[in-house]
Amino acid sequence: MSDNFKTGFEEYLISRIQDGIEQYREDNASYREMKQLNRALYLSIEELAESLSENDKKQFSDFFDSEFIVKAEEEMIIYNRGIRDCVNILKALGVL
Repeated sequence: MSDNFKTGFEEYLISRIQDGIEQYREDNASYREMKQLNRALYLSIEELAESLSENDKKQFSDFFDSEFIVKAEEEMIIYNRGIRDCVNILKALGVL
């Protein structure tokens, strides 16, 4: 698989995920409420962080950055797995 194809495919998957999340935001009131709560909690944590030492702030920041990357990669793995499973099912059904 060429690097250009792989990059294009990854960009396509990312756009599909983003589109799905945007649609979910529009359709799901409880999700929007949770996002608002999440934002409020984040602002609260930011206030708490002001009292931390620079080293402690860096540790928290490093953790959250790392956690974000891990979760993003997990989501991509799940999405890719879903695509492969879908193709396998379609092949088994004789559609592909």
